[in-house]
Amino acid sequence: MVKKALKTLASTLLLLALMPTRAKASNLPIEEIKTPQEAQQYIQKRFKKSESQTASETAKTILSDDNFQYLEIAKLHLTTYKKERYLLIYQENNKYGSIGLEDRDCKPAQYSSICELVSSMN
Repeated sequence: MVKKALKTLASTLLLLALMPTRAKASNLPIEEIKTPQEAQQYIQKRFKKSESQTASETAKTILSDDNFQYLEIAKLHLTTYKKERYLLIYQENNKYGSIGLEDRDCKPAQYSSICELVSSMN
């Protein structure tokens, strides 16, 4: 348990160290990015599609102080996708949404369940 916590902390610190101080998408300092939509814009400008796991972890780090409830980053391999994708699934006002690198991965928090959210991506 301690090893996992230390590994998570090390990953978070590494991600923060690699981030520029200003978000290109919104031209806000990273600490002022407050919504999933702003985080989505940031990662879409900063990361390649092949970096979806790192992008999802970065979005989680950016929004970690903004009262969003997160689930683990989801690794999806849907029939409509050519390869696996990583998304950050979050909960806001008891509804589920997702953040990802492609527009089709980004869903507002309007789904009653994770199953409903994932079904909307097929």
